[in-house]
Amino acid sequence: MLYIFSPDEELLALLKPDFSKSIKNSSVSSAFITPEHPAEFDKAPAEGCLYWDAKHREVLNGENIFKFTIPANQASTSFVAEGNLVAFRDLDNYWQFFEIKRIVDLHGDGLTRTAFCEHILYELLDDIVTDKRPAGSATAALSGMLEGTRWRVGIVDDLGVANTSAYYISALEAVQKVAKAWKGELNWRCVVIGGVITRYVDLRAMVGTDTGKQFVYTKDILSVEREEDISTIATALYGRGKGVELDEGSYGRRLTFADLETPDKPLGQEWIGDDDALARWGRPGGRHRFDVFVDEEETDPEKLLEKTRDELAKRKVPRVTYRLDVVSLEQLTGYEHEKVRKGDLVRVIDREFTPELVVSARVIDIERDLLDPADTNVILGSFAPSIVEATINTARRIDDIANKPYNTKWLDGVIDVLQN
Repeated sequence: MLYIFSPDEELLALLKPDFSKSIKNSSVSSAFITPEHPAEFDKAPAEGCLYWDAKHREVLNGENIFKFTIPANQASTSFVAEGNLVAFRDLDNYWQFFEIKRIVDLHGDGLTRTAFCEHILYELLDDIVTDKRPAGSATAALSGMLEGTRWRVGIVDDLGVANTSAYYISALEAVQKVAKAWKGELNWRCVVIGGVITRYVDLRAMVGTDTGKQFVYTKDILSVEREEDISTIATALYGRGKGVELDEGSYGRRLTFADLETPDKPLGQEWIGDDDALARWGRPGGRHRFDVFVDEEETDPEKLLEKTRDELAKRKVPRVTYRLDVVSLEQLTGYEHEKVRKGDLVRVIDREFTPELVVSARVIDIERDLLDPADTNVILGSFAPSIVEATINTARRIDDIANKPYNTKWLDGVIDVLQN
């Protein structure tokens, strides 16, 4: 079921699934797919239209988006409008709330309307943190960044002591800086009590668990793709910390670890390298692939050197990603051991690969069709772009398109034909 709300979070309508347009395999029973949950609201919603093609995508510490399609020629279609909210209960019976951001009406094989939605966590892009420099516990830091927003601090694991800063950036970016500084993972929750939506941000040492789940080709894997990418490889990194504060209160050159002498770095050298990575991935002539690691907050040369080493350990090997098209056996069978969630550590087995593929990796990206368990896509790996990076990159693409001239002269002939 999908619940439609006004921007003021008043329940408006209830949409029911159209399984005839959703299930690829007609033998699949819908009984296991969408259990009905009573809405926790006093007001009875209006009867809405049917929906299908309902796909939810979650990225670890990143994007959370949803889209669905309805008929566009019914009176209840008006409930699905920009700015309204749509909600559903996920497989763990938690509420997921989204804002409808974009509507596409299509006259093709019938009249349809597709709604493209973003999780309500994106509202934190509209709140600005002007100047905060938290140091100490993750709980206090997260609370400070959320001050003045509609979000509250939820469950925060003991992540030790760290520090970060936020200066005229969105609250969402500030929250992500806290997650990065304290090396935690974000989880967004909505709780509904008495018709009121309460928003929580959790910061956990690890989102997801190691359930022992195995994806096996011929069992629940329809296809598996392995991608190895060396475009981000570095065999040596320069380390740069916070700008050194000058007597007059301004900041000069960034901190380096040049004055330190260690077994892997001579005195005066501002970078560290890896000999094995150099031999494998270096440029001809024994030249390093250099890059720069920057920590805006670090003021200790020894800690900067340690952080640069940690970053080099990640950057000196190719980025390997696995993309799986799978069947959600949890929904079809109800077996607990078959469930898979964002952040889980899972195993992938495909003995038809050469050499055979047997790997353990975390779920960093998962997309489900709410109505069809045979339409589930899972990405496994160790890297996922943050939600802020994804938003910035999208904005740049839109800006590039908006400022790019297009020759539309070819449309004149098409228009003439259509008019005739």
